[in-house]
Amino acid sequence: MQAHEDSKIASPGPGSSSFPKSSTSTPSFRIPTDILDDLCSRFIINIPEEERQDLIRVCFQVELAHWFYIDFYCPDNANLRSVGMKEFTAQVFGHCSFLMEEEERSVERILDEWREYKMAVPTYGAIMLDTAMESVLLVQGFWSKVSWGFPKGKVNEEESATRCAAREVLEETGFDVDALINDDDYVEYALNGQTIRLYIVTGVPLDAEFAPRTRNEIRALQWFAIADLPAHKKDTAAARGAGGGVGLNPNSFFMVIPFVKPLRRWISNQLGKGGDGQQTGRQRSRTLDDTDRQKQKQRQYFAQQNQNALNESQTLRNARHTASSPRSRGRGTRGTRERHESIKEHKEDRCSPVSATKQKKEVSRDSAAGGGSAE
Repeated sequence: MQAHEDSKIASPGPGSSSFPKSSTSTPSFRIPTDILDDLCSRFIINIPEEERQDLIRVCFQVELAHWFYIDFYCPDNANLRSVGMKEFTAQVFGHCSFLMEEEERSVERILDEWREYKMAVPTYGAIMLDTAMESVLLVQGFWSKVSWGFPKGKVNEEESATRCAAREVLEETGFDVDALINDDDYVEYALNGQTIRLYIVTGVPLDAEFAPRTRNEIRALQWFAIADLPAHKKDTAAARGAGGGVGLNPNSFFMVIPFVKPLRRWISNQLGKGGDGQQTGRQRSRTLDDTDRQKQKQRQYFAQQNQNALNESQTLRNARHTASSPRSRGRGTRGTRERHESIKEHKEDRCSPVSATKQKKEVSRDSAAGGGSAE
């Protein structure tokens, strides 16, 4: 897909600043040009022409680029440093040509307007599951290269949360979930002050036909196995996959990751209940059919996933506590030093000619006293 002709990325020349002229701030760290190129091509330059004048809309894309930079660039490159949203936005505005036109406005003032809007408008959507609760439907934004997410959007004035979720899902997928939404089944996440609530919807047919009703918003829709979704940014499940994988890196799901663990816990709880909401222990005496066996296997899998996550978290906490304890470090140092000294003394006793001669004389003297001969 070709970018707009006037959306070229501007590479600052030697000695030039990547900050708008109106900004007097000096960057604490300059993000390398090639990284800004990649971030702008991923999130910024393909914004539709009619939306470029809406700087609040642009700031939401800059925020996505900022998260991506912090989550996926900084941890893997020791030469990079994380920067705040203000610094990051200023560097992006000074790097992307069509945003340079806004240099007469203060970046700080633009961000203040964006934050005010963002804090006041929550986002609602849905996590759409198939009947077996093994697969989830994800959408890919029209201007996104590889990133996947849940269908969602901002609430309109005087619109209820569930109504907003149903409307956004209908617009982005063409599927009506209004009758399937339960007010109490949702996962809510606060991200940098923005509330994102996704209602968990089950019973969506795998063979349902999806047709977005909005133009230039959704590029693709696809079912993904929940077991293959990454639960954190270092999780390679999506690339490896329990059933062959989907061939994608965790960074393709960076807007999905915060909801994966809560979703798995919710599914595990649901699978642990019978149709009447009671525990399935009463039903164990009957022969399990294929569906029951499948649900039992999935329940065990999600339970193990949750336990592994808890164990991993506890191990990391214990390791940090041990490493940060001065007393523990002292004991370890003294113990090691004492062991080394003991080994050294032992080697000296065994290898010293004086000690060997002394021991031979003592053995001869003892043997003579006992009436025997020393060999």
